[in-house]
Amino acid sequence: MKKYFFPKTIGIAVLSMITLVSISIFEVAIYAYLVDPGHEEIYYQQHAKVSAPWISIVFGFPLFFLVVRLLRKKLGSKLKAFVILYPLCYQVIDVLIVAASGGVDWASFVWLMLLAFTAKVAGTMLAYYRYAKLN
Repeated sequence: MKKYFFPKTIGIAVLSMITLVSISIFEVAIYAYLVDPGHEEIYYQQHAKVSAPWISIVFGFPLFFLVVRLLRKKLGSKLKAFVILYPLCYQVIDVLIVAASGGVDWASFVWLMLLAFTAKVAGTMLAYYRYAKLN
């Protein structure tokens, strides 16, 4: 992991985003087929817009915690840099994707995005402080 550290960090951030989006898609499918079936597609798209940030908050913390925990030995001396860069890379990618999709009310959405970012930073920091001595 020490070679090509920054590109690998970006790749891990992208894989984390794919994981969280997959969880969000799964949640919408469960909602559409089991919880509230029988509506038009636009209804479920609106549900996804509301639930996706909360999925990112709830599942972002454990995901980022587990990634740092699993990679701590491979990272070695780069662990501190990874703990800082990993959530930042994720957030930059997230903001770029949301901005590119358009139609977002940033005034209300920015608070959810900050809360999700805080959860991810907390997950990485907790894993770092919990497992850094075990390297």
